[in-house]
Amino acid sequence: MKKKNIIAHTFQLSPYPRELWVVKGGDTSELRDLYCFPNGTETKDYFEEIEGYEAFTSCLLRDKKTRKFGYLVYCTNTVKNDAIAHEAGHVVVYLFDDIEITIDVKNDEPFAYMLGYVYGCIESVVRNKKNTKA
Repeated sequence: MKKKNIIAHTFQLSPYPRELWVVKGGDTSELRDLYCFPNGTETKDYFEEIEGYEAFTSCLLRDKKTRKFGYLVYCTNTVKNDAIAHEAGHVVVYLFDDIEITIDVKNDEPFAYMLGYVYGCIESVVRNKKNTKA
């Protein structure tokens, strides 16, 4: 049996009912063994498009083991801060759309707080600041 190289670091997107999974490097083909689409459909070739990207954010997925819903951010080992910020923006926009929260320019504090939190989560993994169990 092939040894798994992928380690997904899990963060709660509280108070919202979603998780953030951050993966740094590794064989992206292993991701299809961990995640499926929300309706249970297999991801098959969905993760192939990651190859060659510095970072990638998924649509809403479901963890096959825990059955929880969330968003996956995959980063290479050499990802730069601007790409981390870019992917954090995707996560927050997808999250707010998913739970039907309108991003409001006159009340953007929920967006700004979540953006900072998600950026910090991603950055902690790619810079080896987070200790988690595989």
